[in-house]
Amino acid sequence: ELAAAQRRIRHIASRARRAARLVTRVSDGKTHGAFRPEPLGVAAVITAWNYPISVPCQVIVSALLAGNTVVFKPSELTPLCGARLGELFGELLPANCLIPLTGAEETGRALVASDVDMVAFVGSGAAGRAIMAASAAKLHRLALELGGKDPAIVCHDADLDWVARRMMTAALGNCGQECNSVERVYVDRRVEKELLRRLVAEVKRLRAGDPRREETDIGPMISERQRSLVESHVNDALRRGARALTGGRRPRRRGFFYPPTVLTGVDHTMRVMREETFGPVIPVMAFDTEEEAIHLANDSEFGLGASVWSKDILRARSIAQRLIAGIRGINGPGSANAHFPWGGAKQSGLGRMMGPDPFEDFSEVRSVMIHG
Repeated sequence: ELAAAQRRIRHIASRARRAARLVTRVSDGKTHGAFRPEPLGVAAVITAWNYPISVPCQVIVSALLAGNTVVFKPSELTPLCGARLGELFGELLPANCLIPLTGAEETGRALVASDVDMVAFVGSGAAGRAIMAASAAKLHRLALELGGKDPAIVCHDADLDWVARRMMTAALGNCGQECNSVERVYVDRRVEKELLRRLVAEVKRLRAGDPRREETDIGPMISERQRSLVESHVNDALRRGARALTGGRRPRRRGFFYPPTVLTGVDHTMRVMREETFGPVIPVMAFDTEEEAIHLANDSEFGLGASVWSKDILRARSIAQRLIAGIRGINGPGSANAHFPWGGAKQSGLGRMMGPDPFEDFSEVRSVMIHG
């Protein structure tokens, strides 16, 4: 995660040099002047627990280099990471350019209700909607990076070995606790059994244990609350007729562990196919036609990421362009890359972070007009 934070900071800093010179001069013969992006003022930055270093760094640095000051509230589940980040930024910045706050929901609500000029939030859809409602009275500028339910469409000509290996990180990375985790797999019925066989084999190779040990492939979840949510999604699917080919029940061991679970026989009546699971679960559903696959992938309130897996890149690109998602991948997930704009469609958020203009959400264009 520290390496990811470094890459994002360097990218944002490289764009700042250009942004500082971005002045557009205009004239219609009678009136002339210029316009340029300028800072908003004070940015409230509220981030989630799953990447407590790299995500805050990308948001905070974008806000600061756009010219704003920042009030930063990390998740109450990772307060020490947030406090340490505050210390590190404090060693580099003038006084009060970044003020860290710790606390739970009530602290976040108070921050949003204060006299800040914009709110950048990374977290759940429910919290994002609450922030949007609370910001309506003051018309705060908002940047919301919310949840996802990313689909993966596996075509009949896909490299199934590659798909199965990549799903170990695309779906199970960070124990599935990523907003852009693959949470729905749609596979051409002609290769369904072969993909399932490969997925099960890959999952069985994973070693659960202490995340501080090199030999560990997958660790515990963040909390009992999150594990119980995952468990409820899996149990709901099993009650409705799905089958667990791996995992499916919590282990008898210390810690918030939940085994990587491959589900088959799923459909869109099940919570695991409609709500954000945020855990180590790979539900697999077969399709018969390309149109059906696209319909199923788009049949969600979320639209953060999506992916298409095929050896025919032109066909895969054609399918990807019909998927309603902010970040779409081919033969790999729609993942965070500093050079690409990051953000979702539908209920997955507002605005874009990183990419060629990482300051857009943290500034507004203002003009000076000279008459005569």
